[in-house]
Amino acid sequence: MSVDQQHQMLFRKLQDGNIQCVACNRYCVIKEGETGTCGVRKNTNGNLELIVYGKVIGPGPSPIEKKPMFHFLPQTMTYSIATVGCNFTCQFCQNWDISQCALQIKEAGGDYIGKIGRLGYSMSAQKVISEAKRKNCPVIAYTYNEPTVFTEFALECGKLAHQEGMKNVFVTNGYESKECVEAMKGIIDGMNIDLKGFTEEFYHSITGGHLQPVLETIKRCHQLGIWIEITTLIIPGQNDSDEELNNIAQFIYSVDPCIPWHISAFHPDYLMDTTPKTPVSTLRRAYTIGQRVGLKYIYCGNVIDPEREATYCKKCGTKLMQRKVFTTTFTQNFKNGMCLKCQTMCDGVWK
Repeated sequence: MSVDQQHQMLFRKLQDGNIQCVACNRYCVIKEGETGTCGVRKNTNGNLELIVYGKVIGPGPSPIEKKPMFHFLPQTMTYSIATVGCNFTCQFCQNWDISQCALQIKEAGGDYIGKIGRLGYSMSAQKVISEAKRKNCPVIAYTYNEPTVFTEFALECGKLAHQEGMKNVFVTNGYESKECVEAMKGIIDGMNIDLKGFTEEFYHSITGGHLQPVLETIKRCHQLGIWIEITTLIIPGQNDSDEELNNIAQFIYSVDPCIPWHISAFHPDYLMDTTPKTPVSTLRRAYTIGQRVGLKYIYCGNVIDPEREATYCKKCGTKLMQRKVFTTTFTQNFKNGMCLKCQTMCDGVWK
């Protein structure tokens, strides 16, 4: 890592050789030779070292619809990258093998930093962009684990992507600090932010985080003009009450009723492998709640429900886009982001 890159790291120096990481709302104070909660941001001689810098997991093409992002350059492929590490400990994580492995290696002891630093493919930011171009991917997606933990590498990639006329999207838990969001300004073009629930109890007990910082990130990023879509994974018995779903919808409406809300079905995984999957009826109930609140774009995910995966004009109700799995089809009533029936623009990023 160059001296110039080091100066751009998200941390501040403290007394006694400690540092404070300011990438996420944990604001970890890190002693010399140790890492923060995520397991990948280390204090090395009073400076912050990102030990997964350029150590890429799962690089390759993936549909933008899979993020999920339905209003951001639909029908395009992203070049998706991750690293190991996460600042949450979600009990239901479907990517726990990469998001939680840094923490698991750290807890096992020994030379955990060396082991973590050897995980992934060695790829420079230039290599990421060249591979994306070679595979005809006009968008770089920072996804699979929590990209906040590798923000500096993501932003280096993002700057190069913009130079090549490409765009950047974060798929995130929304725990970015205000310093991180400020650094993202003008580089990150779109975000799918998880709003996992709407109670502090749920966030604390199930994810290891807190609710309020996520709400602040959503508002802050929207104010900066970053295109936002929100996903809620609905877990039976945890965050599926009418009250909680209504509160989520009301919050989204208060920020912008045109923010798409993805309501996704839970399937058993990781530490919640005995929890039942989400009934389709629950998703449809949430969909109806969102409609009642006044949200303009609501989608059911992880189930086959074509009518609730489609995009409708917010003014006249004409179907504009139809989806099947991760494929989007434009109807004859949609062109260049506009409903041709009533000439109303559909909110999103279309070029």
